[in-house]
Amino acid sequence: SRLRSSVVLGVLPVLPTSASLLVVSAAVLAAMPTAPRPFYIAVIVGTELVCALAFAACWRLAQAFAMAPRIVERLTQYELHLASVNPDPKPCARGPGRAVSALELFTLYDFFQVFIRDRTMYYLNPTVVQPLCAAHRLSYAERVGPHQVQWFVSHFWGTQFRLFCESVRRHALATCGESGEAWKTSTYWICTFSNNQYKVEEEVGQSHTDSSFYLALRGGTCKGTCLILDESALPLTRSWCLFELLQTIQLERQQAGFGGLLFCTANGVLNFGAATVEVAMNIGKKLAGLSLQNADATCQVDKDMINAVVIEEMGSFDAIDYCLREHIDAALHKCKDSLDGEFTTLFSDLQHAIEDDPGPTLGGPRYA
Repeated sequence: SRLRSSVVLGVLPVLPTSASLLVVSAAVLAAMPTAPRPFYIAVIVGTELVCALAFAACWRLAQAFAMAPRIVERLTQYELHLASVNPDPKPCARGPGRAVSALELFTLYDFFQVFIRDRTMYYLNPTVVQPLCAAHRLSYAERVGPHQVQWFVSHFWGTQFRLFCESVRRHALATCGESGEAWKTSTYWICTFSNNQYKVEEEVGQSHTDSSFYLALRGGTCKGTCLILDESALPLTRSWCLFELLQTIQLERQQAGFGGLLFCTANGVLNFGAATVEVAMNIGKKLAGLSLQNADATCQVDKDMINAVVIEEMGSFDAIDYCLREHIDAALHKCKDSLDGEFTTLFSDLQHAIEDDPGPTLGGPRYA
């Protein structure tokens, strides 16, 4: 329904303009003393298309300007909420002490979802997160009240924020139980909220062991890494996600009790057998042919640093590619086993229903 609404909103303003242009074009062509050449027709149609698209762009821009006062008002209201829950925000050390709870994540999303819609972190950060933190120049976690990390979140900023939130919710429910409110207390280190977006260079650090990402994962309280995935597996095309994957693999080997890498989707956690067949298959196919050596970063210096760390700690990109495929293979087997069990139960229930049903009693064979 959201897709249909977006299409309607995008096309609707173009229709009157296009209709008017068609009428004018028809009049011009009809007035020509001779049959119009294909060149003239192409020029007229092209001009119509450009004008219609320009009008649509202006319409969308006008909508954005109209919405601006509304989001400013909404930000003001939310600042009052933040002041009530954490009236005296203070800075804290970078790393594991800057997590946010699932409740805080969803409170923010619910409050601003009318503006966020299908947008991503690239919209959320400058439009919502930074304005809410501007007065104190702190991270969002510090502004709302920080927690010790339980789960580290590795993600791509280009993922729709609503899908991101649903993936976190599914993970929290899976690890805390489907009933009750306990899942809301789960805490997550999420770079958008845990890093101070006004001091990004400081968060990255002078070396990989000084980065906030490294400190959060290696702080001793992190239970595992939640890799937020859609069917495109775009996080694994980003260098910082590659770095987080590398540290996760190392922690699995070095830290007893560490939960390792969890593939989290909006349908559930693959490692727990909770995902649709289509999503699981598409992610598996994507990762089967993925080379982490091709991961990219906004900053070339970050990419070069991370690539060097991979070579230093793993020996080669083939080694980390192999580890990733081992992890997704194990997760997909869980999905398959879960699905096989569900089908077995379903077939059993159907068989019992057939046996208990006396069937038609009209004198002929049951399935005549």
